Amino acid sequence: MNDVLAELVHWLNARLSGGAIDWLVLATSFMTVLGTLVGALQVVRRATNRERFKSAANREIPKSEAYLRSVPEEGSARHASGEALLERGDLAGAKSYYEAALRATETPDEREVSMLRDRLGDILRMGGDLSGAKAHYEESLAVRDRLARSDPNRAEAQRDLSISFNKLGDVLRESGDLAGAKARYEAGLGLRERLARENPVSVEAQRDLSISYERVGDVLRESGDLAGAKARYEAGLGVSGRLARDNPGSASVHRDLSISYERLGDVLREGGDLSGAKAHYEAGLGVRERLARDNPGSAEAQRDLSISYERLGDVLREGGDLAAARARYETALELRQRLAGENAGFAAAQRDLSISFQRLGDVLRDSGDLAAGKARYEAALELRERLARDNPGSAHAQRDLAIGYTKLADLLLETGDLVGARARYEQCAELFERLASSNTDSAEAQRDLAIIYARIGDVFRHAGDLDNAATRYQRVMAISERLANSNPSSATAQRDLSVSYERLGEIAVLRGDRSAAAELYGRSLAIAERLATTDPSNFGFARDLQVTKLRLSELVA
Repeated sequence: MNDVLAELVHWLNARLSGGAIDWLVLATSFMTVLGTLVGALQVVRRATNRERFKSAANREIPKSEAYLRSVPEEGSARHASGEALLERGDLAGAKSYYEAALRATETPDEREVSMLRDRLGDILRMGGDLSGAKAHYEESLAVRDRLARSDPNRAEAQRDLSISFNKLGDVLRESGDLAGAKARYEAGLGLRERLARENPVSVEAQRDLSISYERVGDVLRESGDLAGAKARYEAGLGVSGRLARDNPGSASVHRDLSISYERLGDVLREGGDLSGAKAHYEAGLGVRERLARDNPGSAEAQRDLSISYERLGDVLREGGDLAAARARYETALELRQRLAGENAGFAAAQRDLSISFQRLGDVLRDSGDLAAGKARYEAALELRERLARDNPGSAHAQRDLAIGYTKLADLLLETGDLVGARARYEQCAELFERLASSNTDSAEAQRDLAIIYARIGDVFRHAGDLDNAATRYQRVMAISERLANSNPSSATAQRDLSVSYERLGEIAVLRGDRSAAAELYGRSLAIAERLATTDPSNFGFARDLQVTKLRLSELVA
Protein backbone atom coordinates (compact mmCIF):
# COMPACT_ATOMS: atom_id res chain seq x y z
CA MET A 1 0.00 0.00 0.00
CA ASN A 2 2.87 2.36 0.77
CA ASP A 3 4.17 1.77 -2.76
CA VAL A 4 0.82 2.82 -4.21
CA LEU A 5 0.74 6.02 -2.13
CA ALA A 6 4.32 6.82 -3.12
CA GLU A 7 3.39 6.40 -6.80
CA LEU A 8 0.46 8.81 -6.37
CA VAL A 9 2.57 11.41 -4.55
CA HIS A 10 5.24 11.21 -7.25
CA TRP A 11 2.62 11.61 -9.98
CA LEU A 12 0.99 14.61 -8.28
CA ASN A 13 4.32 16.35 -7.72
CA ALA A 14 5.17 15.93 -11.38
CA ARG A 15 1.85 17.42 -12.48
CA LEU A 16 1.69 20.28 -9.96
CA SER A 17 5.19 21.52 -10.76
CA GLY A 18 4.35 22.10 -14.41
CA GLY A 19 2.94 25.68 -14.24
CA ALA A 20 -0.69 26.42 -15.18
CA ILE A 21 -3.05 23.63 -14.25
CA ASP A 22 -6.20 22.43 -16.00
CA TRP A 23 -7.98 21.04 -12.94
CA LEU A 24 -10.55 19.06 -14.96
CA VAL A 25 -7.82 17.30 -16.92
CA LEU A 26 -5.86 16.79 -13.72
CA ALA A 27 -8.83 15.21 -11.92
CA THR A 28 -9.61 12.93 -14.85
CA SER A 29 -6.00 11.83 -15.17
CA PHE A 30 -5.76 11.30 -11.42
CA MET A 31 -8.72 8.91 -11.46
CA THR A 32 -7.16 6.97 -14.33
CA VAL A 33 -3.87 6.57 -12.47
CA LEU A 34 -5.66 5.68 -9.24
CA GLY A 35 -7.77 3.05 -10.98
CA THR A 36 -4.70 1.50 -12.58
CA LEU A 37 -2.84 1.36 -9.28
CA VAL A 38 -5.81 -0.10 -7.40
CA GLY A 39 -6.20 -2.71 -10.14
CA ALA A 40 -2.53 -3.58 -9.78
CA LEU A 41 -3.05 -3.92 -6.02
CA GLN A 42 -5.86 -6.42 -6.64
CA VAL A 43 -3.52 -8.47 -8.83
CA VAL A 44 -0.78 -8.42 -6.18
CA ARG A 45 -3.27 -9.37 -3.45
CA ARG A 46 -4.42 -12.40 -5.42
CA ALA A 47 -0.82 -13.48 -6.07
CA THR A 48 -0.04 -13.09 -2.36
CA ASN A 49 -3.07 -15.20 -1.47
CA ARG A 50 -1.85 -17.92 -3.85
CA GLU A 51 1.54 -18.00 -2.13
CA ARG A 52 -0.20 -18.15 1.28
CA PHE A 53 -2.31 -21.08 0.09
CA LYS A 54 0.86 -22.92 -0.95
CA SER A 55 2.50 -22.38 2.43
CA ALA A 56 -0.45 -24.20 4.01
CA ALA A 57 0.91 -27.44 2.51
CA ASN A 58 3.41 -27.62 5.38
CA ARG A 59 0.64 -27.81 7.99
CA GLU A 60 -1.77 -30.54 9.00
CA ILE A 61 -5.02 -30.24 7.02
CA PRO A 62 -8.16 -30.19 9.22
CA LYS A 63 -11.07 -31.67 7.27
CA SER A 64 -13.93 -31.93 9.75
CA GLU A 65 -17.17 -30.14 9.01
CA ALA A 66 -17.03 -28.64 12.51
CA TYR A 67 -13.75 -26.95 11.58
CA LEU A 68 -15.11 -25.83 8.21
CA ARG A 69 -18.20 -24.29 9.83
CA SER A 70 -15.91 -22.22 12.05
CA VAL A 71 -14.06 -20.70 9.07
CA PRO A 72 -15.42 -17.52 7.43
CA GLU A 73 -17.15 -18.47 4.20
CA GLU A 74 -15.85 -15.70 2.01
CA GLY A 75 -12.90 -17.71 1.18
CA SER A 76 -9.18 -17.38 1.74
CA ALA A 77 -8.87 -19.39 4.97
CA ARG A 78 -11.53 -21.88 3.95
CA HIS A 79 -9.92 -22.60 0.57
CA ALA A 80 -6.29 -22.60 1.75
CA SER A 81 -6.31 -26.16 3.10
CA GLY A 82 -7.98 -27.51 -0.03
CA GLU A 83 -5.38 -25.78 -2.18
CA ALA A 84 -2.63 -27.33 -0.05
CA LEU A 85 -4.04 -30.82 -0.62
CA LEU A 86 -4.10 -30.17 -4.37
CA GLU A 87 -0.49 -29.00 -4.30
CA ARG A 88 0.42 -32.33 -2.71
CA GLY A 89 -1.40 -34.17 -5.48
CA ASP A 90 -3.97 -35.58 -3.02
CA LEU A 91 -7.04 -35.40 -5.27
CA ALA A 92 -9.13 -37.71 -3.10
CA GLY A 93 -8.33 -35.67 0.02
CA ALA A 94 -9.04 -32.39 -1.77
CA LYS A 95 -12.34 -33.74 -3.11
CA SER A 96 -13.43 -34.86 0.37
CA TYR A 97 -12.39 -31.51 1.79
CA TYR A 98 -14.37 -29.42 -0.72
CA GLU A 99 -17.40 -31.71 -0.48
CA ALA A 100 -17.36 -31.18 3.30
CA ALA A 101 -16.96 -27.44 2.72
CA LEU A 102 -20.00 -27.50 0.42
CA ARG A 103 -22.08 -29.29 3.05
CA ALA A 104 -20.84 -26.84 5.71
CA THR A 105 -21.98 -23.78 3.74
CA GLU A 106 -25.06 -22.96 5.81
CA THR A 107 -25.65 -19.37 4.77
CA PRO A 108 -27.49 -18.71 1.52
CA ASP A 109 -24.28 -17.42 -0.12
CA GLU A 110 -24.81 -18.62 -3.65
CA ARG A 111 -21.53 -17.17 -4.84
CA GLU A 112 -19.55 -19.22 -2.31
CA VAL A 113 -21.45 -22.35 -3.38
CA SER A 114 -20.58 -21.66 -7.03
CA MET A 115 -16.88 -21.29 -6.10
CA LEU A 116 -16.91 -24.63 -4.28
CA ARG A 117 -18.65 -26.26 -7.25
CA ASP A 118 -15.92 -24.88 -9.52
CA ARG A 119 -13.21 -26.35 -7.33
CA LEU A 120 -14.88 -29.75 -7.22
CA GLY A 121 -15.16 -29.61 -11.00
CA ASP A 122 -11.46 -28.81 -11.23
CA ILE A 123 -10.58 -31.80 -9.04
CA LEU A 124 -12.79 -34.21 -11.00
CA ARG A 125 -11.29 -32.92 -14.24
CA MET A 126 -7.76 -33.52 -12.90
CA GLY A 127 -8.83 -37.06 -12.02
CA GLY A 128 -10.18 -37.67 -15.53
CA ASP A 129 -13.89 -37.60 -14.63
CA LEU A 130 -14.88 -35.12 -17.33
CA SER A 131 -18.64 -35.74 -17.15
CA GLY A 132 -18.57 -35.23 -13.36
CA ALA A 133 -16.54 -32.05 -13.78
CA LYS A 134 -18.95 -30.80 -16.43
CA ALA A 135 -21.92 -31.37 -14.09
CA HIS A 136 -20.33 -29.25 -11.34
CA TYR A 137 -19.35 -26.50 -13.79
CA GLU A 138 -22.90 -26.42 -15.18
CA GLU A 139 -24.37 -26.10 -11.67
CA SER A 140 -21.95 -23.26 -10.96
CA LEU A 141 -22.87 -21.63 -14.29
CA ALA A 142 -26.59 -21.82 -13.48
CA VAL A 143 -26.03 -20.05 -10.15
CA ARG A 144 -23.80 -17.39 -11.67
CA ASP A 145 -26.11 -16.79 -14.60
CA ARG A 146 -28.95 -16.15 -12.14
CA LEU A 147 -26.78 -13.80 -10.05
CA ALA A 148 -25.60 -11.92 -13.15
CA ARG A 149 -29.15 -11.49 -14.45
CA SER A 150 -30.40 -10.26 -11.09
CA ASP A 151 -27.72 -7.55 -10.97
CA PRO A 152 -26.47 -6.84 -14.51
CA ASN A 153 -24.46 -3.80 -13.38
CA ARG A 154 -22.43 -5.71 -10.82
CA ALA A 155 -19.00 -6.33 -12.38
CA GLU A 156 -18.10 -9.14 -9.95
CA ALA A 157 -21.16 -11.17 -10.96
CA GLN A 158 -20.42 -10.71 -14.68
CA ARG A 159 -16.77 -11.72 -14.14
CA ASP A 160 -17.81 -14.84 -12.21
CA LEU A 161 -20.09 -15.80 -15.09
CA SER A 162 -17.22 -15.41 -17.57
CA ILE A 163 -15.11 -17.76 -15.42
CA SER A 164 -17.86 -20.39 -15.56
CA PHE A 165 -18.01 -20.15 -19.35
CA ASN A 166 -14.23 -20.65 -19.49
CA LYS A 167 -14.29 -23.67 -17.20
CA LEU A 168 -17.04 -25.30 -19.24
CA GLY A 169 -15.03 -24.51 -22.36
CA ASP A 170 -11.99 -26.21 -20.82
CA VAL A 171 -13.80 -29.46 -20.06
CA LEU A 172 -15.57 -29.53 -23.44
CA ARG A 173 -12.25 -28.95 -25.20
CA GLU A 174 -10.66 -31.79 -23.25
CA SER A 175 -13.60 -34.01 -24.21
CA GLY A 176 -12.96 -33.20 -27.86
CA ASP A 177 -16.03 -31.00 -28.36
CA LEU A 178 -14.13 -28.09 -29.91
CA ALA A 179 -17.23 -26.38 -31.33
CA GLY A 180 -18.90 -26.45 -27.91
CA ALA A 181 -15.71 -25.22 -26.23
CA LYS A 182 -15.38 -22.37 -28.73
CA ALA A 183 -18.98 -21.26 -28.09
CA ARG A 184 -18.36 -21.13 -24.31
CA TYR A 185 -15.05 -19.31 -24.68
CA GLU A 186 -16.64 -16.75 -26.99
CA ALA A 187 -19.48 -16.22 -24.50
CA GLY A 188 -16.86 -15.54 -21.83
CA LEU A 189 -14.96 -13.25 -24.21
CA GLY A 190 -18.11 -11.22 -24.91
CA LEU A 191 -18.61 -10.58 -21.20
CA ARG A 192 -14.98 -9.65 -20.68
CA GLU A 193 -14.87 -7.30 -23.65
CA ARG A 194 -17.79 -5.41 -22.12
CA LEU A 195 -16.20 -5.36 -18.65
CA ALA A 196 -12.89 -4.14 -20.08
CA ARG A 197 -14.70 -1.45 -22.08
CA GLU A 198 -16.65 -0.28 -19.03
CA ASN A 199 -13.60 -0.44 -16.74
CA PRO A 200 -10.69 0.68 -18.92
CA VAL A 201 -8.45 1.39 -15.90
CA SER A 202 -9.10 -1.97 -14.20
CA VAL A 203 -6.02 -4.18 -14.46
CA GLU A 204 -8.12 -7.21 -13.57
CA ALA A 205 -10.65 -6.58 -16.36
CA GLN A 206 -7.90 -6.08 -18.93
CA ARG A 207 -6.02 -9.19 -17.77
CA ASP A 208 -9.20 -11.26 -18.00
CA LEU A 209 -9.71 -10.01 -21.54
CA SER A 210 -6.20 -11.10 -22.51
CA ILE A 211 -6.84 -14.57 -21.05
CA SER A 212 -10.09 -14.92 -23.01
CA TYR A 213 -8.35 -14.04 -26.27
CA GLU A 214 -5.83 -16.79 -25.50
CA ARG A 215 -8.55 -19.35 -24.69
CA VAL A 216 -10.29 -18.70 -28.02
CA GLY A 217 -6.87 -18.86 -29.70
CA ASP A 218 -6.19 -22.24 -28.08
CA VAL A 219 -9.36 -23.84 -29.42
CA LEU A 220 -8.85 -22.34 -32.89
CA ARG A 221 -5.30 -23.67 -32.93
CA GLU A 222 -6.52 -27.12 -31.91
CA SER A 223 -9.12 -26.93 -34.68
CA GLY A 224 -6.34 -26.29 -37.18
CA ASP A 225 -7.15 -22.61 -37.75
CA LEU A 226 -3.63 -21.33 -37.10
CA ALA A 227 -4.28 -17.96 -38.74
CA GLY A 228 -7.34 -17.39 -36.54
CA ALA A 229 -5.44 -18.53 -33.46
CA LYS A 230 -2.54 -16.22 -34.27
CA ALA A 231 -4.92 -13.25 -34.56
CA ARG A 232 -6.41 -13.97 -31.11
CA TYR A 233 -2.98 -14.45 -29.56
CA GLU A 234 -1.84 -11.15 -31.06
CA ALA A 235 -4.90 -9.45 -29.58
CA GLY A 236 -4.00 -10.96 -26.20
CA LEU A 237 -0.41 -9.79 -26.59
CA GLY A 238 -1.65 -6.28 -27.38
CA VAL A 239 -3.54 -6.16 -24.09
CA SER A 240 -0.81 -7.76 -21.95
CA GLY A 241 1.86 -5.57 -23.56
CA ARG A 242 -0.09 -2.43 -22.78
CA LEU A 243 -0.65 -3.54 -19.17
CA ALA A 244 3.05 -4.32 -18.76
CA ARG A 245 3.97 -0.82 -20.00
CA ASP A 246 1.44 0.80 -17.65
CA ASN A 247 2.41 -1.37 -14.65
CA PRO A 248 6.18 -1.80 -14.78
CA GLY A 249 6.34 -2.95 -11.15
CA SER A 250 3.69 -5.69 -11.38
CA ALA A 251 5.18 -9.19 -11.54
CA SER A 252 1.78 -10.75 -12.36
CA VAL A 253 1.19 -8.44 -15.31
CA HIS A 254 4.66 -9.11 -16.70
CA ARG A 255 4.13 -12.83 -16.24
CA ASP A 256 1.01 -12.51 -18.40
CA LEU A 257 3.15 -10.83 -21.06
CA SER A 258 5.58 -13.77 -21.05
CA ILE A 259 2.65 -16.19 -21.51
CA SER A 260 1.39 -14.16 -24.49
CA TYR A 261 4.82 -14.40 -26.12
CA GLU A 262 4.84 -18.14 -25.47
CA ARG A 263 1.41 -18.69 -27.02
CA LEU A 264 2.43 -16.84 -30.17
CA GLY A 265 5.63 -18.85 -30.29
CA ASP A 266 3.61 -22.07 -30.09
CA VAL A 267 1.34 -21.20 -33.00
CA LEU A 268 4.23 -19.97 -35.15
CA ARG A 269 6.15 -23.17 -34.46
CA GLU A 270 3.14 -25.27 -35.36
CA GLY A 271 2.86 -23.34 -38.62
CA GLY A 272 6.51 -24.12 -39.45
CA ASP A 273 7.89 -20.63 -38.70
CA LEU A 274 10.67 -21.82 -36.39
CA SER A 275 12.64 -18.56 -36.47
CA GLY A 276 9.51 -16.56 -35.58
CA ALA A 277 8.69 -19.01 -32.80
CA LYS A 278 12.25 -18.80 -31.45
CA ALA A 279 12.10 -14.98 -31.41
CA HIS A 280 8.88 -15.02 -29.36
CA TYR A 281 10.18 -17.68 -26.98
CA GLU A 282 13.31 -15.59 -26.44
CA ALA A 283 11.18 -12.50 -25.75
CA GLY A 284 9.24 -14.47 -23.15
CA LEU A 285 12.49 -15.82 -21.71
CA GLY A 286 13.81 -12.28 -21.29
CA VAL A 287 10.75 -11.32 -19.24
CA ARG A 288 10.94 -14.46 -17.12
CA GLU A 289 14.66 -14.15 -16.44
CA ARG A 290 14.02 -10.68 -15.03
CA LEU A 291 11.08 -11.91 -12.92
CA ALA A 292 13.10 -14.84 -11.57
CA ARG A 293 16.00 -12.52 -10.75
CA ASP A 294 13.72 -10.02 -9.01
CA ASN A 295 11.80 -12.76 -7.15
CA PRO A 296 14.37 -15.47 -6.30
CA GLY A 297 12.07 -16.92 -3.63
CA SER A 298 9.11 -17.37 -6.00
CA ALA A 299 8.70 -21.00 -7.07
CA GLU A 300 6.27 -19.85 -9.77
CA ALA A 301 8.85 -17.49 -11.31
CA GLN A 302 11.52 -20.20 -11.30
CA ARG A 303 9.13 -22.74 -12.82
CA ASP A 304 8.08 -20.31 -15.55
CA LEU A 305 11.74 -19.77 -16.36
CA SER A 306 12.26 -23.53 -16.72
CA ILE A 307 9.31 -23.69 -19.13
CA SER A 308 10.85 -20.97 -21.31
CA TYR A 309 14.14 -22.86 -21.52
CA GLU A 310 12.20 -26.01 -22.39
CA ARG A 311 10.24 -24.27 -25.14
CA LEU A 312 13.46 -22.92 -26.63
CA GLY A 313 14.92 -26.41 -26.47
CA ASP A 314 11.89 -27.75 -28.35
CA VAL A 315 12.19 -25.28 -31.23
CA LEU A 316 15.96 -25.71 -31.46
CA ARG A 317 15.59 -29.49 -31.54
CA GLU A 318 12.94 -29.22 -34.23
CA GLY A 319 15.31 -27.00 -36.21
CA GLY A 320 18.09 -29.59 -35.95
CA ASP A 321 20.36 -27.73 -33.49
CA LEU A 322 20.58 -30.63 -31.04
CA ALA A 323 23.56 -29.30 -29.05
CA ALA A 324 21.83 -25.98 -28.33
CA ALA A 325 18.55 -27.80 -27.55
CA ARG A 326 20.34 -30.04 -25.09
CA ALA A 327 21.91 -27.01 -23.36
CA ARG A 328 18.45 -25.43 -22.87
CA TYR A 329 16.97 -28.68 -21.59
CA GLU A 330 19.83 -29.08 -19.11
CA THR A 331 19.26 -25.55 -17.79
CA ALA A 332 15.56 -26.34 -17.34
CA LEU A 333 16.51 -29.60 -15.59
CA GLU A 334 18.78 -27.78 -13.11
CA LEU A 335 15.97 -25.38 -12.19
CA ARG A 336 13.47 -28.21 -11.77
CA GLN A 337 15.80 -30.36 -9.71
CA ARG A 338 16.15 -27.48 -7.28
CA LEU A 339 12.39 -26.85 -7.21
CA ALA A 340 11.64 -30.56 -6.73
CA GLY A 341 14.15 -30.69 -3.86
CA GLU A 342 12.61 -27.67 -2.18
CA ASN A 343 9.04 -28.89 -2.78
CA ALA A 344 9.34 -32.62 -2.23
CA GLY A 345 5.66 -32.93 -1.31
CA PHE A 346 4.36 -31.16 -4.41
CA ALA A 347 3.29 -33.54 -7.17
CA ALA A 348 3.53 -30.79 -9.81
CA ALA A 349 7.22 -30.15 -9.07
CA GLN A 350 8.03 -33.86 -9.34
CA ARG A 351 6.06 -34.14 -12.59
CA ASP A 352 7.93 -31.16 -14.08
CA LEU A 353 11.21 -32.88 -13.21
CA SER A 354 10.09 -36.05 -15.00
CA ILE A 355 9.29 -34.00 -18.11
CA SER A 356 12.79 -32.50 -18.09
CA PHE A 357 14.38 -35.96 -17.89
CA GLN A 358 12.16 -37.08 -20.77
CA ARG A 359 13.07 -34.07 -22.95
CA LEU A 360 16.77 -34.72 -22.36
CA GLY A 361 16.20 -38.35 -23.26
CA ASP A 362 14.59 -37.26 -26.53
CA VAL A 363 17.47 -35.03 -27.61
CA LEU A 364 20.13 -37.56 -26.57
CA ARG A 365 18.29 -40.22 -28.57
CA ASP A 366 18.12 -37.89 -31.58
CA SER A 367 21.88 -37.35 -31.21
CA GLY A 368 22.48 -41.10 -31.36
CA ASP A 369 23.45 -41.50 -27.69
CA LEU A 370 20.88 -44.21 -26.98
CA ALA A 371 22.43 -45.35 -23.69
CA ALA A 372 22.32 -41.83 -22.20
CA GLY A 373 18.82 -41.34 -23.59
CA LYS A 374 17.68 -44.57 -21.92
CA ALA A 375 19.13 -43.43 -18.57
CA ARG A 376 17.12 -40.19 -18.73
CA TYR A 377 13.94 -42.03 -19.70
CA GLU A 378 14.42 -44.38 -16.75
CA ALA A 379 14.91 -41.43 -14.39
CA ALA A 380 11.62 -39.94 -15.67
CA LEU A 381 9.87 -43.30 -15.34
CA GLU A 382 11.01 -43.74 -11.72
CA LEU A 383 9.39 -40.42 -10.78
CA ARG A 384 6.20 -41.23 -12.68
CA GLU A 385 5.84 -44.67 -11.13
CA ARG A 386 5.96 -43.06 -7.68
CA LEU A 387 3.47 -40.33 -8.67
CA ALA A 388 1.07 -42.89 -10.17
CA ARG A 389 1.38 -45.06 -7.06
CA ASP A 390 0.76 -42.09 -4.75
CA ASN A 391 -2.15 -40.78 -6.86
CA PRO A 392 -4.02 -43.82 -8.23
CA GLY A 393 -7.08 -41.68 -8.93
CA SER A 394 -5.20 -39.19 -11.10
CA ALA A 395 -5.72 -39.81 -14.81
CA HIS A 396 -2.86 -37.40 -15.55
CA ALA A 397 -0.43 -39.39 -13.37
CA GLN A 398 -1.47 -42.68 -14.99
CA ARG A 399 -1.17 -41.18 -18.47
CA ASP A 400 2.29 -39.80 -17.71
CA LEU A 401 3.34 -43.28 -16.57
CA ALA A 402 2.08 -44.85 -19.80
CA ILE A 403 3.96 -42.25 -21.84
CA GLY A 404 7.11 -43.06 -19.85
CA TYR A 405 6.78 -46.73 -20.79
CA THR A 406 6.15 -45.74 -24.41
CA LYS A 407 9.40 -43.75 -24.58
CA LEU A 408 11.42 -46.77 -23.43
CA ALA A 409 9.60 -48.97 -25.92
CA ASP A 410 10.39 -46.50 -28.73
CA LEU A 411 14.06 -46.75 -27.78
CA LEU A 412 13.98 -50.54 -27.85
CA LEU A 413 12.33 -50.45 -31.28
CA GLU A 414 15.04 -48.09 -32.53
CA THR A 415 17.78 -50.51 -31.38
CA GLY A 416 16.06 -53.39 -33.22
CA ASP A 417 14.79 -55.17 -30.10
CA LEU A 418 11.35 -55.97 -31.51
CA VAL A 419 10.46 -58.47 -28.79
CA GLY A 420 11.36 -56.06 -25.98
CA ALA A 421 9.62 -53.16 -27.71
CA ARG A 422 6.43 -55.13 -28.22
CA ALA A 423 6.38 -56.23 -24.56
CA ARG A 424 6.71 -52.61 -23.43
CA TYR A 425 4.05 -51.39 -25.86
CA GLU A 426 1.63 -54.07 -24.68
CA GLN A 427 2.25 -52.90 -21.11
CA CYS A 428 1.43 -49.34 -22.24
CA ALA A 429 -1.67 -50.55 -24.07
CA GLU A 430 -3.08 -52.02 -20.84
CA LEU A 431 -2.73 -48.65 -19.12
CA PHE A 432 -4.18 -46.70 -22.06
CA GLU A 433 -7.07 -49.17 -22.41
CA ARG A 434 -7.91 -48.70 -18.73
CA LEU A 435 -7.76 -44.92 -19.07
CA ALA A 436 -9.89 -44.94 -22.23
CA SER A 437 -12.55 -47.19 -20.68
CA SER A 438 -12.78 -45.07 -17.51
CA ASN A 439 -12.70 -41.76 -19.43
CA THR A 440 -15.00 -42.39 -22.36
CA ASP A 441 -15.65 -38.65 -22.73
CA SER A 442 -11.95 -37.87 -23.14
CA ALA A 443 -10.84 -37.50 -26.75
CA GLU A 444 -7.25 -37.46 -25.49
CA ALA A 445 -7.62 -40.86 -23.81
CA GLN A 446 -9.16 -42.38 -26.94
CA ARG A 447 -6.43 -40.85 -29.14
CA ASP A 448 -3.69 -42.16 -26.82
CA LEU A 449 -5.11 -45.65 -27.23
CA ALA A 450 -5.08 -45.31 -31.02
CA ILE A 451 -1.45 -44.16 -30.94
CA ILE A 452 -0.29 -47.14 -28.88
CA TYR A 453 -2.16 -49.57 -31.16
CA ALA A 454 -0.35 -47.95 -34.09
CA ARG A 455 3.01 -48.47 -32.31
CA ILE A 456 2.24 -52.17 -31.79
CA GLY A 457 1.21 -52.39 -35.44
CA ASP A 458 4.55 -50.86 -36.41
CA VAL A 459 6.42 -53.57 -34.47
CA PHE A 460 4.49 -56.32 -36.26
CA ARG A 461 5.11 -54.61 -39.61
CA HIS A 462 8.87 -54.44 -38.93
CA ALA A 463 8.77 -58.13 -38.02
CA GLY A 464 7.00 -58.96 -41.30
CA ASP A 465 3.76 -60.03 -39.57
CA LEU A 466 1.39 -58.11 -41.87
CA ASP A 467 -1.81 -59.75 -40.60
CA ASN A 468 -1.25 -58.70 -36.97
CA ALA A 469 -0.06 -55.28 -38.13
CA ALA A 470 -3.25 -54.82 -40.18
CA THR A 471 -5.40 -55.87 -37.20
CA ARG A 472 -3.82 -53.17 -34.99
CA TYR A 473 -4.03 -50.54 -37.73
CA GLN A 474 -7.72 -51.34 -38.25
CA ARG A 475 -8.31 -50.67 -34.53
CA VAL A 476 -6.54 -47.36 -35.00
CA MET A 477 -8.75 -46.51 -37.97
CA ALA A 478 -11.93 -47.38 -36.05
CA ILE A 479 -11.00 -45.07 -33.17
CA SER A 480 -9.83 -42.33 -35.56
CA GLU A 481 -13.06 -42.48 -37.58
CA ARG A 482 -15.12 -42.22 -34.40
CA LEU A 483 -13.12 -39.22 -33.13
CA ALA A 484 -13.17 -37.50 -36.52
CA ASN A 485 -16.92 -37.97 -36.90
CA SER A 486 -17.66 -36.69 -33.39
CA ASN A 487 -15.17 -33.81 -33.70
CA PRO A 488 -15.41 -32.58 -37.31
CA SER A 489 -13.82 -29.24 -36.39
CA SER A 490 -10.72 -30.90 -34.90
CA ALA A 491 -7.82 -30.75 -37.35
CA THR A 492 -5.91 -33.20 -35.15
CA ALA A 493 -8.73 -35.77 -35.36
CA GLN A 494 -9.02 -35.34 -39.13
CA ARG A 495 -5.25 -35.64 -39.62
CA ASP A 496 -5.11 -38.77 -37.43
CA LEU A 497 -7.76 -40.35 -39.63
CA SER A 498 -5.77 -39.48 -42.75
CA VAL A 499 -2.64 -41.10 -41.26
CA SER A 500 -4.60 -44.23 -40.28
CA TYR A 501 -5.67 -44.69 -43.91
CA GLU A 502 -2.04 -44.31 -45.01
CA ARG A 503 -0.85 -46.99 -42.59
CA LEU A 504 -3.38 -49.46 -43.95
CA GLY A 505 -2.42 -48.38 -47.46
CA GLU A 506 1.22 -49.31 -46.74
CA ILE A 507 0.10 -52.79 -45.61
CA ALA A 508 -1.87 -53.16 -48.84
CA VAL A 509 1.25 -52.21 -50.86
CA LEU A 510 3.35 -54.78 -48.99
CA ARG A 511 0.69 -57.42 -49.73
CA GLY A 512 0.76 -56.46 -53.39
CA ASP A 513 -2.84 -55.20 -53.39
CA ARG A 514 -2.30 -51.98 -55.33
CA SER A 515 -6.03 -51.39 -55.86
CA ALA A 516 -6.75 -51.41 -52.10
CA ALA A 517 -3.69 -49.23 -51.49
CA ALA A 518 -4.86 -46.67 -54.07
CA GLU A 519 -8.33 -46.54 -52.46
CA LEU A 520 -6.88 -45.98 -48.97
CA TYR A 521 -4.36 -43.39 -50.14
CA GLY A 522 -7.21 -41.65 -51.98
CA ARG A 523 -9.17 -41.34 -48.73
CA SER A 524 -6.10 -39.95 -47.01
CA LEU A 525 -5.52 -37.48 -49.87
CA ALA A 526 -9.06 -36.09 -49.66
CA ILE A 527 -8.54 -35.21 -45.98
CA ALA A 528 -5.01 -33.86 -46.54
CA GLU A 529 -6.24 -31.59 -49.36
CA ARG A 530 -9.10 -30.28 -47.22
CA LEU A 531 -6.79 -29.50 -44.30
CA ALA A 532 -4.17 -27.82 -46.49
CA THR A 533 -6.85 -25.71 -48.20
CA THR A 534 -8.43 -24.71 -44.88
CA ASP A 535 -5.12 -23.42 -43.52
CA PRO A 536 -2.53 -22.75 -46.27
CA SER A 537 -0.10 -21.34 -43.66
CA ASN A 538 0.16 -24.67 -41.85
CA PHE A 539 3.51 -26.20 -42.79
CA GLY A 540 2.55 -29.62 -41.40
CA PHE A 541 -0.60 -29.86 -43.54
CA ALA A 542 1.32 -28.86 -46.66
CA ARG A 543 3.97 -31.52 -45.96
CA ASP A 544 1.31 -34.22 -45.33
CA LEU A 545 -0.32 -33.39 -48.66
CA GLN A 546 2.96 -33.74 -50.57
CA VAL A 547 3.77 -37.09 -48.90
CA THR A 548 0.35 -38.53 -49.77
CA LYS A 549 0.60 -37.32 -53.38
CA LEU A 550 4.03 -38.93 -53.65
CA ARG A 551 2.73 -42.27 -52.40
CA LEU A 552 -0.11 -42.23 -54.90
CA SER A 553 2.25 -41.33 -57.75
CA GLU A 554 4.54 -44.25 -56.81
CA LEU A 555 1.57 -46.61 -57.14
CA VAL A 556 0.84 -45.37 -60.65
CA ALA A 557 4.51 -45.50 -61.75
